[in-house]
Amino acid sequence: MLFDKTYYVVPDDVGVKAYKLMIEALEAEGLVGVAKVAIRDREHLSALRTKDKMLVLETMHWPEEIREPEFDELRSRASVSDRERKMARQLVKNLAIRKSA
Repeated sequence: MLFDKTYYVVPDDVGVKAYKLMIEALEAEGLVGVAKVAIRDREHLSALRTKDKMLVLETMHWPEEIREPEFDELRSRASVSDRERKMARQLVKNLAIRKSA
């Protein structure tokens, strides 16, 4: 819900060493950077993450931009049997794409 658009971040020639150091540090510590960036005269909250040995900037929505879910249909109580739950879980397992080890 929070993420909006994704951009690859690429350094200029003099910034390659710092770029690689940033990637290594973020990956080694398991961290994500959080920043404010200006794109087209608008300030965006953003996350800076690593992906395939590259930095990726993901713009995010500000918390007040996300509306609360208010759907009357989901307030009604639906009766679900154990058999239906088991069938649904089996269907999800059968359709799941598994990563090879």
